[in-house]
Amino acid sequence: MEYQKKVISIILPSYNDCEIIGPYHKAITDLLVSQDRYDWELIYVDDGSTDGSVEFLKELASVDTKMISIELSRNFGQQKALFCGMDESRGDIVITLDGDFQYPPEVIMQLSDKMSEGYDIVSGVRLDRNDPFLDRLFSAIGQYFVNHAISRKLSDFGAVKAFSRFVIDNILKNKMFTTQVYGLAYNITNNYTEIPVKHLKRYMGKSKWSLFQRLEMYLELFLLFGEINLKPIFMLSCLMISIGVGYVLTVIAIRLLFDYQLSSGMGGMILASTGITIFCITVMANITLKIYKSISYKEFIIVRSRVGKK
Repeated sequence: MEYQKKVISIILPSYNDCEIIGPYHKAITDLLVSQDRYDWELIYVDDGSTDGSVEFLKELASVDTKMISIELSRNFGQQKALFCGMDESRGDIVITLDGDFQYPPEVIMQLSDKMSEGYDIVSGVRLDRNDPFLDRLFSAIGQYFVNHAISRKLSDFGAVKAFSRFVIDNILKNKMFTTQVYGLAYNITNNYTEIPVKHLKRYMGKSKWSLFQRLEMYLELFLLFGEINLKPIFMLSCLMISIGVGYVLTVIAIRLLFDYQLSSGMGGMILASTGITIFCITVMANITLKIYKSISYKEFIIVRSRVGKK
């Protein structure tokens, strides 16, 4: 009995990558055509490029029946582009692949074969990472905070990844909750693993991720998925209030009972006031954090055009 092949959906967000698209598309297609284990589709999401990428992608999609080209009306950012690609995907396995040609096409087969063992997420770990020192440094520091935020022990949060259909369907159900695809994915399942993958020198250009964007991502992950324990601050503020009030009451009692002026009690009042201030700020922070985690984002994505068969 012949079984139907699994389908791989490969999502490639693209932003001003016109000179890279052609060579990378050919390399990926050549690899996929040479194997017979999987069927596939390529989903390019142009994230508001201004370098002619849109026209080139449309031309490719008009002749490649395995490809879909999506054009966004402006630059919304990589994570939102990934959401758009996931909306279009039909694969049993969905791979998010940067369009900068820093991953050899072979990683597609590596990830897909590992996913076939039954994992929900398979993430690459970049070997001999070919990025500037500062990029690697910021990523290493960020990795520490990410692991604490999402309560996972990952080696390379930002590397190429593959997801099961189960994870993709649940990401799409909750896409208004956050703009962080990967953080949401790891919040859905514990069934994940990592595999080593090659990382090539950048074909051309430079990374689109700025330091500000990285910090923004880490902050959002921490606020949404991190367990922020405010109890020690509550306890400290209560202790300060108790000591301050206790000191003031002691000064008053000694004055009334023994007619002795121990001190003005100003130090106690300052301590108590500071404790009350910290207590109120902590309460407001706790309420704000709960509201932040419970509301949905009102941001949106507009698709201007779509070319290709689904």
